[in-house]
Amino acid sequence: MLVIKSKEPILRVYNPSYRGGLDIPILLLDGSLEVNVFFEESDSEFEDNVCISIAENCPDEEKVFRGDETVLYITAEQACQLARALNIAAQASMICDAL
Repeated sequence: MLVIKSKEPILRVYNPSYRGGLDIPILLLDGSLEVNVFFEESDSEFEDNVCISIAENCPDEEKVFRGDETVLYITAEQACQLARALNIAAQASMICDAL
């Protein structure tokens, strides 16, 4: 079941059957970098149970990270701080583009 949660100014797509995270990966760097963010239910007893998974699909000489996949676990508070920082930067970028 797909549930749409909207809270201005961010629209999030959430699918509870997908490990508690985004239903669609975020593709960066012309699609060679795939970012998934989700709540790792199997690690729910730990404070840092929000997972940022970054996978790269490009030649080794073009990679930003050393491995094919990098996984970073952060706390819910850190996830909120990161979300706020990204939102502020995105809003600033939109303001600059409008000038």
